[in-house]
Parts: sequence; structure tokens; C-alpha cells
Amino acid sequence: MASQDGPSQSTPLPYSNNQTFPLLKLPRELRNKIYRSVLVHDYYLAPSCYYMERSIVEQMSASPRIRSIKADTQMFCVSQQIHDEAREVFLNNNVFEYQETYDSFRRGPTYGIYKIPRKFQVRSFEGSDAIKNARRIVANFGGRNDMIADFVNLLVQNQHLRSLDLSFDNMTASLLIVCQKALPQLEAIKVRDSVDFDFRPRYYRFRTKLQRERDFEAYLGVLKEKMLAK
Repeated sequence: MASQDGPSQSTPLPYSNNQTFPLLKLPRELRNKIYRSVLVHDYYLAPSCYYMERSIVEQMSASPRIRSIKADTQMFCVSQQIHDEAREVFLNNNVFEYQETYDSFRRGPTYGIYKIPRKFQVRSFEGSDAIKNARRIVANFGGRNDMIADFVNLLVQNQHLRSLDLSFDNMTASLLIVCQKALPQLEAIKVRDSVDFDFRPRYYRFRTKLQRERDFEAYLGVLKEKMLAK
């Protein structure tokens, strides 16, 4: 059974859908308050918080906050109706942060040992793609971050977005080119409430690179207007 916000994972829930649970006897408004008290957090939820593979769980097993969020999301999988209601509250009321993480190392020819980015398939509990369904999303791109194209490919599938906050910091010339190719896809997305782009230029000494920064900053203003257009 699909939720109101998108398809649920096909893995069967542990109990029969026609089984009555005490929680379902409460009014929907009260159930929503219970969901919010458990699932809504006052900090950004990064991928490792709301979806974890075995290797990530092992790496972060010392963090009680991570374990708590994973347990909180699983406790509402006792029935399909409870799962769908809780998932709607979870996606509606949290801010999801798209980010890259580094989990392995490689020796480079000039830079010594450096970390290799691990590209998450960003998901909410029960395997639902959060970036495709979340209402509020933040992300920061810069330095070695090469995930802008992956992020855009996910975000263009989001039909529920209310706010988007993207930061571009310490952008290399090559990454600016990647962004200029990827970001126009976002023009088709309509954001209901707010779009915020924070661009921090490096101020290259070379005229061509400096002009590329200025062009990119100007385009962000145009993109913001298009995404907020009703």
C-alpha cells in the first residue's frame, strides 16, 4: 500500500494490516501528536541518521542519538496504516540534510592519502527516498563535493518541496562548471515557501574564472525566481 507521499518499501510489515492496534483507536489528531513527539527533531537529519546500511551502523554504533532515531522509526512499522501516518509526519516536519560522507581511503599521486566520498542513496525510514519526498531540504556543496548532479537527479522527483536551502562554498572552477550544467534541471521544480542560495565566491585572480563566479551567482538569482514562481 502506498503512502500519501510516495511508494513505501515492498518489504512486508511484521503484523497483519487488518489487525487492530490500540494506537489506531485514538483520534487522528492525537496520533499525530504522538508521532511528532517521537519523530520530529530540532536538528537536521543527515543520511546516517534516518537510513543506515550495516557498515554505517557499525561505524556509528557509539552514537546514542543515531541508535535512537533508527529505533524510533522502526517502532511505527507494526501496521501499514501506522507506518504511513508516521511517515507523513516524519517527512512533513523534519529538515533533511543531503551530504556526502567519506568511508574509505586512497593514496593519491600528489595529495597523499585522501578520503573517497561514499554516495548515499538518501532514504527515510522503511526505505522511502527522503530527498524525493521531504518538505524541507538543506545541502552544502564545495571543495571536493561532486554530488551536485546526484542531488539534482533526486530533487527533480520531489513534488512536495516547501523550502530549499543550498550553500555553495569554496567552489573550484571545475565544480562551478558541474553546477552550471546540473542546476537548470531545478527550474521545473516549484517550491511553495522559500528558496535560499548562499554562494561564497573564491575571488579568482584570473578574469575568466572570476567572470564564471559572477555568472553563476547571477544565475542563482534567476533560478530562485523560477522555483518560487506560482
